[in-house]
Formats: sequence, C-alpha cells, structure tokens
Amino acid sequence: MAYLLILLAALVLPYGGWIMARQAGWGFASAITPALAGCSGLALIFLLAGIAHFIVTRPMAEMIPPAIPFRVPLVYFTGLCEFAAVAGLLLSGWRRPTGWAVIAFLIAVFPANISGALRHLPLGGHDAPHYLWFRVPVQLFLIGWTYYFAVRQAVV
Repeated sequence: MAYLLILLAALVLPYGGWIMARQAGWGFASAITPALAGCSGLALIFLLAGIAHFIVTRPMAEMIPPAIPFRVPLVYFTGLCEFAAVAGLLLSGWRRPTGWAVIAFLIAVFPANISGALRHLPLGGHDAPHYLWFRVPVQLFLIGWTYYFAVRQAVV
C-alpha cells in the first residue's frame, strides 16, 4: 500500500509545487504550463513503474493471465513502453499522442491487475488481493489525469 501512496505523491507533488510557486510569484513558474506540471508527475510515475518492471519482473509476470505466452518478455516490453511514455509526456509536441497511448496502455494492462487480484498473488511483498484491488481505482484516476493534462490540456 505504501508503494501506491508514494506513486500518488509522485503524481501530485509536481503539480501542487507548481501551483504553490505560482501563488508565491516565483518567476520560473510562469515558464511552466499546467500541462507540463501535470505531466511531470505522470512521467515520474511511469519512470518508477518502468524501473520496477526490470527489478520485480517475475512477480509482475505472474500477474499476467497464464493463457498469455511470453509473460516475462512482455513485462520487459511494457517497462520499455513506460520509459517511452516518460519522454513523450515531457515533450510538448508529443504530449497529446503520448497521452492517448498512455490511456490505451493503462486499459490494456488493467486485466493483469484483476487477474492477479482474483488469483490472490502477492506482489512485491504486498498482501494481494487487497493491494491489487486498490490499484483498480488508482488506475482509473491515472486515466483521468492523463486525459486532463496530456490530451485535453495539450490543445487548450
């Protein structure tokens, strides 16, 4: 559970810090757009998650439904996708298409969370299925955050 709280803090702190810097009148804050501030937290989450795909590979592979072949290479591939998302979210010209790709990615990996929770798999020392069930609303929140800051804000 602590891991999810760290991820949520990583998501909201850059945006919250930007809001506080603007309120304080700090000059650098005017050079940062709301989209960049919101996407910075999202990029930080995907950076941490991408790293985790290369550290706790086997437990993540176990979350994938057994009927899907090549689960370990798939975990590595999704980790690389998360690293690509980091770059795309931080580059203004790539932010909107990356936002749509991130939303599609979050929807695509959603069944792995459900599968792991239904099979009572522990993940990284967490007591499943509670931890994995908690990831469901967090993932929905991430989809909304991505849409708001990467897709919608990118064209405002």
